[in-house]
Amino acid sequence: MKKVLVLMSTFNGIEFLEEQINSIFSQIGVEVDLLIRDDGSSDGSREYLWSYREKFNDVMRIIKGQNIGAKKSFLELICVAKDEYDFYAFADQDDIWDEDKLISAVRLLEKENMKMPLIYASPVREFKGGEVGKVYFNESNQFTFGNFLIKNYFPGCTMVFNGRLKQLVRSCDISQLPSYPLHDHWLNLICTGCGGKVIIDTEPHILYRIHDRNEVGIRKNIVAKIMENGLFTDENIRLHIAERFYQEYNGYMSSDAREILKKVISYKKSMKNRFRLVFDRRVKPIRYLEKIVIMMNVILGKF
Repeated sequence: MKKVLVLMSTFNGIEFLEEQINSIFSQIGVEVDLLIRDDGSSDGSREYLWSYREKFNDVMRIIKGQNIGAKKSFLELICVAKDEYDFYAFADQDDIWDEDKLISAVRLLEKENMKMPLIYASPVREFKGGEVGKVYFNESNQFTFGNFLIKNYFPGCTMVFNGRLKQLVRSCDISQLPSYPLHDHWLNLICTGCGGKVIIDTEPHILYRIHDRNEVGIRKNIVAKIMENGLFTDENIRLHIAERFYQEYNGYMSSDAREILKKVISYKKSMKNRFRLVFDRRVKPIRYLEKIVIMMNVILGKF
């Protein structure tokens, strides 16, 4: 039976913790340990977790931390996690897992070459007001480094990954990373940029809870989707991601990823470079509307 370490970052989510933790320890077909880092909660979450730990004393560990945000909190969990596990999984504090969530991931991951970095991801079922709603993040594409350089395509709460990816994450100084991209997006970039693979399950195995304090929502209209692609800002977010990734992973990345990054890093130097990037088929989002917006981003120097 495979051993999986679940990594959870908590912050002022006391009303959701019991249901989520119980669902994590109800997983079938795998051995589960839970490592929680509380990111400076002030609602009693820390005290509740310590009292709840008695129920799962041998398989649940809690780290008390200062508030550093979800991204660095999750990355810190990776850095302190022991190497004795077969797989690692992210968990949000407010979701509810199906009992087959982890075994579904393990079965797909075991079919792949464990020497390369691997990530498993799946869709989610919306859960709001006690009602189960639509399925989101239902993707069937084979995602590439160029895709993830544009945007992230699924939430970290569904992700399960192997030890090789964990090693690569730990090779960079997380304290120096900017607030964006988030932890899940960063792992997807590392995986696909360093010769790895993202495996997509087409079936959901998680209830994704929607409430007023969700950090990342799933309902976005067309205007919101256009705005998030950076067309109306001068932040050059993707350029900064490319520069940071090249700095951190130049010694690990594939030749294809290195070539893409060099194009992105130099795209603003001339209009010729911009059009080279525009027509590079490897650096494209999945959907048609986003392709048009990203093309405009590059031409206008806002990529």
